[in-house]
Amino acid sequence: MCERGLAGLLLCLLAAGTGCHSLHSGASRPAWINEPKSDDSLYLYRVGHAMPQPTEEAAREIAYQHALNDIAKTVLPRMAGSTVPAALAVGFERVELVPGCTYVERHDAGFEAWVQISWPLAEKQKIIKRIELGDRINGLWAQAQSALNQGQMEIAKSLLADILKGKEQALGVSVDMEAVKLMMGDIHREQRNVLDARACYDSVLNVSTSAAVRRVAADKLRMLPDPPRFWPMHDRWNGQKVALVCVIRDGKDCRRFADLTHVLLKDCGEARLPAVDVALDLDAVTLSNGFDKLDFTVACKAAALRAAGLILAVLYDIDPAKRGTTQVNMGVKIPVPDSVVRFFLVRVADGTIVYNGQFREVAGAYEEPRLADRAAVILVTKYLLPSCPALPRPVGTSENRPAL
Repeated sequence: MCERGLAGLLLCLLAAGTGCHSLHSGASRPAWINEPKSDDSLYLYRVGHAMPQPTEEAAREIAYQHALNDIAKTVLPRMAGSTVPAALAVGFERVELVPGCTYVERHDAGFEAWVQISWPLAEKQKIIKRIELGDRINGLWAQAQSALNQGQMEIAKSLLADILKGKEQALGVSVDMEAVKLMMGDIHREQRNVLDARACYDSVLNVSTSAAVRRVAADKLRMLPDPPRFWPMHDRWNGQKVALVCVIRDGKDCRRFADLTHVLLKDCGEARLPAVDVALDLDAVTLSNGFDKLDFTVACKAAALRAAGLILAVLYDIDPAKRGTTQVNMGVKIPVPDSVVRFFLVRVADGTIVYNGQFREVAGAYEEPRLADRAAVILVTKYLLPSCPALPRPVGTSENRPAL
C-alpha cells in the first residue's frame, strides 16, 4: 500500500472514530488518556498523542501514527523512530480505533489530539513468525555460501531454494535475492542443468533495477548454449499449461493434425511449458466451428478439464483446387501458395482470443510431417516469438516455473 493510500485510510478511520465528538478546551480530559486500557488476552492497546497541529485532521493522524509506532516497537524494536507507513508496510493489519477514544483540544497554537488503538495479539504472533523466518533466511544464506565454498553444491542448492521459497513471507531479510538467484544459476550451470541456469539468469536480467547486475546476468547467459526456440514463451505465458488444437483440412472436414501436434508438444516440453492435445477430445464439427465461427467454447471446456490456461489452435487449410499448381514468373515455374495457416491463442478462463494471425503456405505434394515442421518453424519464429504479447498469470493460480 502506498503512503498516499495509507494517509487516506488513516483519515477515514479517524473521522469514523470521532463520531459526534466536539472540540474541547482541556478542562476535563477523559481518563483513558492517562490510564489507557491494559493489554488483555486478545488485544494490545496503545494511546497516541499529537502536539498542536495546524488542522484537526493532521492532529488526529499524527496521534494515530504515534500509537501505531508504539505497537510496532513491541515486535520490531529496531524500528524505533521509523514512520508509520514503514511499520504498516511490513504487515500490520487489523489495527482499530477503540470506540469513543478520540479526543481533540483546540488551543491558540493549534489542535492537540489523543487516540487509543487496539491490535489483536494473533496479528502480533503472525508478525513475530515472519521476523523469525527472516532471521532464519539470513542464516540460510550464510550456510549456503559456506556449503558452496566447500564444494557441497546440492546442499547449497537446497538452502538457496529454501531462501527463495520463504522470501515473500519473511520480514527483516538482509539477503540480496538477486545474488541468491545468480548463485543458484551458477550451481545449475556447473551441474549442466542449462535450462534451470537460464531461468535463474533470466529472472535477474528481467527484473533487476541495477544496470551492473543486469550486465552480470547477461554475461552469464552468454556463457550458456542457445536455448530451445520456444523458451521465451515460458515467461511470456507465465508457465501456464497449453492445450493444443492442431487441425488440418484438405477440402473435407477438419481433422486432427497429429504431426503438427507432436512438433508443438516437443517445443512446449523443451520450454518447460506443460502441454496437452485436446483435439483428440473434439469432433469434426467442433473443430470447424472453432476456426470458421471463432467459437472455441467447447475447446475451452475440454482444456479446463485438463487444467490448461491457454489454447493454441492452429488450422492448416489446404485449397485442393490450387494444390500442386504452378505459375510462371520471369520464365520460371514457381509453386502457387495453396494453403493458409491460421492460428489463435485463446484464454481458457473466458474464451478471449488474445492473439491471432495467419500466413500462406505451399502444401504441394509434400507429406504431412514436412508440412508440420515448416508450419511450426514459421509460426514460432515469425509470429509467436516476435509478436505474441506477454500474458498475466490468472488470479488464484500458482506459477509453474523451472526451479530457481
